[in-house]
Amino acid sequence: MTLISPTSNAAAPSQWRVAATLPVAFCLVILAGEVAAAHPLGNFSINYYARIEVGGDRARVRYIVDMAEIPTLQVVGEGGRGRRRLNIK
Repeated sequence: MTLISPTSNAAAPSQWRVAATLPVAFCLVILAGEVAAAHPLGNFSINYYARIEVGGDRARVRYIVDMAEIPTLQVVGEGGRGRRRLNIK
């Protein structure tokens, strides 16, 4: 039977691994979050969507512009505003 004294360093390697692994895991989670937060098609993309609905006595046009971060900042810097709606009767 082997006796280990309370002041022995037998548990030190596993504690060292935990202490070394936690900061690495934390950094990986933070970096993965940074990548996931980016615009899916890039920071310079502008995506357009248009839908025309015709029914009865009216026609509706839905036009959406999805601008990534950099084009959005350029438009806002030129005095552009957010969401606009055009109602024609």
